[in-house]
Amino acid sequence: MTGFSFTADSSAEFSRSSQIQGFAYAPTDSPPTPTILTSAVRDLETAYNDASQRANTQGFNIGGGNIGGMTLTPGVYTFF
Repeated sequence: MTGFSFTADSSAEFSRSSQIQGFAYAPTDSPPTPTILTSAVRDLETAYNDASQRANTQGFNIGGGNIGGMTLTPGVYTFF
């Protein structure tokens, strides 16, 4: 992330900033953070690849992409 002022925690496993809530993690932080981030990215890729191969079962561009307040039934939705 750019444009933020980060301060490393004493453990050096994460950083804090008054500009965000919670913690910020980077691959250059102390272990085990880099391993955890690598695992998270792999899980994200696996989930994306799985979802991208599924057939649409619920229609395209439901609500024009504005799904706030809607209750969606289980299935695959496609938005573009």
